[in-house]
Amino acid sequence: MTHQGRKGLAWLFAFIQALIFILAVSEVLTNLEHVLKLIGYAGGFATGNVVGLWLDSKLAMGFIQLQIVSSGRGDIIAD
Repeated sequence: MTHQGRKGLAWLFAFIQALIFILAVSEVLTNLEHVLKLIGYAGGFATGNVVGLWLDSKLAMGFIQLQIVSSGRGDIIAD
């Protein structure tokens, strides 16, 4: 996302992700005896990966790289 000039949006997503991570990990680590919280964290982590991949596929505009190799007409192709 940053290579597409969306640095502000990338910053916002990273900030939100870090905030959620800190809150979730602190909750799980202070209550290790609650198995449901551990399962919830693991499920949330896995779901976050899937949602992140989905979001990336929807927001990414993508770039296509084309490589042309020519033995003698490179300057004409470049123009």
